[in-house]
Amino acid sequence: FGKIYYDKLVLSNVKGEVVIKDEAINLNNLFANLLGGSATISARYNTKNQDYPDVTFSYDIKNFDIQQTYAGVGMTEKLAPVVKYIQGTFSSNLKGSGKLKPDISVDYTSLTGDGKIEIPDAKIVNMPILTKIAELSKISSLQNPELKNGWTVIKFKDGKVNVDPTDIKLGNGF
Repeated sequence: FGKIYYDKLVLSNVKGEVVIKDEAINLNNLFANLLGGSATISARYNTKNQDYPDVTFSYDIKNFDIQQTYAGVGMTEKLAPVVKYIQGTFSSNLKGSGKLKPDISVDYTSLTGDGKIEIPDAKIVNMPILTKIAELSKISSLQNPELKNGWTVIKFKDGKVNVDPTDIKLGNGF
């Protein structure tokens, strides 16, 4: 497909396989350009013998624009509201599963999975707590610090996102 419009997202150069069989929809290696980068997704939406459909998924995304993702993917704001202060790009891979509500939105309490997020170069802009710390400590470089080669492992369980500890280098050696 040249373009697919889904909610607030525009997917272009879409290719892959969609199979509908036995009350399930399977997306097999679906590739698309979106949010400034690209994604390859495999997923299964299963309604067989269930009150609420379940989904299993895996994705590998490359170079998504952080602000476009925040604006276009509602789950980002709900699970990681701090993202609204970060400018740059990220890549991620994730495998998981969960249930959907009757309106086909994700039941966050059922979401399980794990993966990795990498942020090669970004800037944290106007985050209130960093602004206050910079003001109180008189360290102006904390105001809008740069983030270089950041990465972490994330895990979804019981409606929460757990982020493994990781070293993050902010500009000027912080």
